[in-house]
Amino acid sequence: MDGQVPSEGRVEVFHNEYWGSVCDDQWSLEDAEVVCKDLGYSGADLALVAAAYGVGSGPIWLDDVQCRGDEESLDQCDFDTIGSNDCLHEEDASVICTARGSLRLKHGTSSHDGILKIMGNSSSTLDSVCGDTWTAAAGEVACRQLGFSGYLNSSLSDPSNSANSGHDDNAPWKFLSGFRCNGNERRLEACPDAEWSPVDACYEKQDVILQCDPTAARLVDGSGPYEGRVEVFYGATWGTVCDDQWSLSEADVVCRQVGYELGAKEAPRNSYFGSADGPILLDDLYCNGQESSLFSCQHSGFANHNCNHRTDAGTICLRNDKQIRLVGGSTSYEGVVQVWYFGEWYTICDDAHWGREEREVVCRQLGYEVDGDDRTPVAFINAVIGYTARRHYNCTGEEEVLFYECPWSFNSGVSKCLPETVAQAWCSKPKDLEIRLQNSEYAGQGRLELYHSGTWGTVRALNEHQSEVICRQLGYESVMEIYDEAVFGIGDGPIWDIETITCYGKEDNLRECTSDWDGRVVGDQDHTQDISMMCRPYESIGTIKPRLVSYDGAISNGRLEVYLGDGAWGTVCSSEGWGQTEAEIVCRQLNYASGQYAKIMDPSEFPNSNGPIAFSNVDCDAHDDSLRECQYGAWGEQDCLHDQDVGIECYYYGEPGGVIPVWEIVLIAVICSLMFLILVGLAIYQRGRHGRRVSSPTHTASRDDHGYTNNNPVCDMTEPPPDYRPSTPPPTESPPSYDSVM
Repeated sequence: MDGQVPSEGRVEVFHNEYWGSVCDDQWSLEDAEVVCKDLGYSGADLALVAAAYGVGSGPIWLDDVQCRGDEESLDQCDFDTIGSNDCLHEEDASVICTARGSLRLKHGTSSHDGILKIMGNSSSTLDSVCGDTWTAAAGEVACRQLGFSGYLNSSLSDPSNSANSGHDDNAPWKFLSGFRCNGNERRLEACPDAEWSPVDACYEKQDVILQCDPTAARLVDGSGPYEGRVEVFYGATWGTVCDDQWSLSEADVVCRQVGYELGAKEAPRNSYFGSADGPILLDDLYCNGQESSLFSCQHSGFANHNCNHRTDAGTICLRNDKQIRLVGGSTSYEGVVQVWYFGEWYTICDDAHWGREEREVVCRQLGYEVDGDDRTPVAFINAVIGYTARRHYNCTGEEEVLFYECPWSFNSGVSKCLPETVAQAWCSKPKDLEIRLQNSEYAGQGRLELYHSGTWGTVRALNEHQSEVICRQLGYESVMEIYDEAVFGIGDGPIWDIETITCYGKEDNLRECTSDWDGRVVGDQDHTQDISMMCRPYESIGTIKPRLVSYDGAISNGRLEVYLGDGAWGTVCSSEGWGQTEAEIVCRQLNYASGQYAKIMDPSEFPNSNGPIAFSNVDCDAHDDSLRECQYGAWGEQDCLHDQDVGIECYYYGEPGGVIPVWEIVLIAVICSLMFLILVGLAIYQRGRHGRRVSSPTHTASRDDHGYTNNNPVCDMTEPPPDYRPSTPPPTESPPSYDSVM
């Protein structure tokens, strides 16, 4: 009902002489598939919630519908008793069925980009979309119709390059129009002047290459994009998350989902960032912290909740101000500006606002000052690779971080990212006492080098306070290890003697320390004693939990891997130091009670790895809570092979194979014995007073807050209950049914 075309609208079913709507609790694409096939369509494009096509006016007949997707009609699916629900019409469910005008993305690198195709008169026919008069507003409509939360970019294919085009000269029709879309239409066909035309009418024969925004989560009403009320995109609408069971594990997933790979700092509850007024889409979430999105976590079903907006969940993410880089230049302080966004580096394409103010912020964020030279921005254009982010930034020049603090808006132009529209920055040369870590595959570790008077040199000696400041200056939390004997190779240039640079350990960079250092060097210039360092990252094993990789996908056992950054994971070598203590710490970090002894990787039990080996020589204290607190060797610097990879099995108390400590067994036995004696005493007392028999209590399996069954055999001392018998005979009539779906 109330759709623009017959293949879309609010779902209604007929029962007892009345049409009524369906509540969107747990409404899914499988449910929509059944509705669409029942109406004669080949399938469903989208399942929509929150009265996307307006509210109904009759009864609400169905709630908590759960279909597999292969049923012939909704009456074959599971649902609550007809007419029984706790819904309002603002929760009416809707569908968009696959039909003429449905859109698809083909030949792309992901699910959210590709050549735009449109379904013709047959569900087996996909026609191209003519790009002659394509606009960004049309792209916004197309992405919305495809079920994405927004539009990122579009371009036109080169008709001379068949590898970059989905154009089919044999296709009898192309979808052609002036595309005078205003951007608010629900379907591309609804744009003015949209019409089907012969292929010859598409003069340039250029297909549309569309890139939609895959964002399915966002943070709203915080002081910056790194914090706010959690909202998710489902069923063509944004909605909130209830804070039942909300914790740092769930907040970690949200932060990585919105681009903050360091995870969460806090997980506020009780509408800390204010209440929303839209639908509540998720409740009773449980994440282990390793999922790629909230949708991969356990939950009670979409739009199925028992909350109100006073319990909207919030998140505060750890900021990573280093998620920006300059590429393609001849030095590290000039080049094309790229930002880290949803697991990819994006080149900024800004044809209007990019200027000195934006360059000042980029240089400041990278630790440089801006170069005053207003050169023509064409020198680094060959560095433009991968995705482009079409954004207008509007900085004042005083901000510290581009991505978080500068206002921005989408660039709606669709022209190619030309040299004059690529964001570039050229910063001044490094200041004295700039530092860097060299000759390591991984960030945060390497040979220490210091800049003075135009020259980079190494360091022979370093104290604890200096090392803390150096790591903080590089953007890390603190120092982990200091190595001598040129662990990361020998350097060249002078060897600086920085003994007279006095730091207290709280400064943000060496220039804030007390110093009369003037470039003094050590007496001998033997680089075999060059100092190297490893800094403790905010990222990686610090805030992103390790994971266990198994053959069957189980998360409680398998090959141990830790996060290396930039989407990469590495294994851990089981060389000297690894044992029961380290295994138990990993399992505790993964929210398990304990762990069995870690063992050398056996390919028959755990899949082999062909990725990097992160580190070896792990040494933990029994009181450590995570690998972050343990000592271990330099990242990437070990002599191990993958047949020495660590494998772990973790378990909860009470699971098969779990071992309960003796003291806990004794304690449980004492408690159960006391309870048994109390029950016996009560039974004797009641028999004496009333002459009645008291039936033995029965053991009931219960679930904890996360749904794990507790069948502890120690306390199961009672007889099994008698067979259940209903108090009244079952009904002889079949349940009511409805006649059709609308």
